[in-house]
Amino acid sequence: MFLREHNRIATEIYYLRPTWSDEQIFQETRRLVIAEMQNIVYGEYLPVLPGPAAMHTYGLRLDDQHSFYDSSVDATIFNSFATAAYRYEHEC
Repeated sequence: MFLREHNRIATEIYYLRPTWSDEQIFQETRRLVIAEMQNIVYGEYLPVLPGPAAMHTYGLRLDDQHSFYDSSVDATIFNSFATAAYRYEHEC
């Protein structure tokens, strides 16, 4: 699904910015698709799985008025954690 979304956005960017290189189009499209995925995870998935109380406990805000971005935070996760979280969701 996100591969098709990536291609759809890339096509739109190509028409909006015809002078951009393939790499520029790819990177901008990648940035937008990642933002969409994060919006889904933080706005819809996380509030349901751990619940709003847990989100508040760990400082994850549910309302857009208090959202912020801190570029100094390392957002990478261990592959083992990602795999375990993925498996947990499929078992529920």
